[in-house]
Amino acid sequence: MANDHPAVLDQLLTAEQGLRAVTVDAAHALGDEMRRGHLASGTLGYVTVLSGDVTSATPDEIRALDVIATIVDGIVVYCSETEVCGGD
Repeated sequence: MANDHPAVLDQLLTAEQGLRAVTVDAAHALGDEMRRGHLASGTLGYVTVLSGDVTSATPDEIRALDVIATIVDGIVVYCSETEVCGGD
């Protein structure tokens, strides 16, 4: 880690905590937790598909992950691998 000062280490988040902070908790802060922050029928479908699992990767491995697809409002707006996104 670039800065291993104890005060910084005490403030680190796990991958799960970081994901929750930018999904469920962010939607709650916006007062829109019924439509955002989770995947369910009737909610806004904002999804980023990565090439690996951020919950089991090291920070360096997370930085090296590729974005495979991005979905906004249930529509694929970016896809780097057509076989993943249902293309020809």
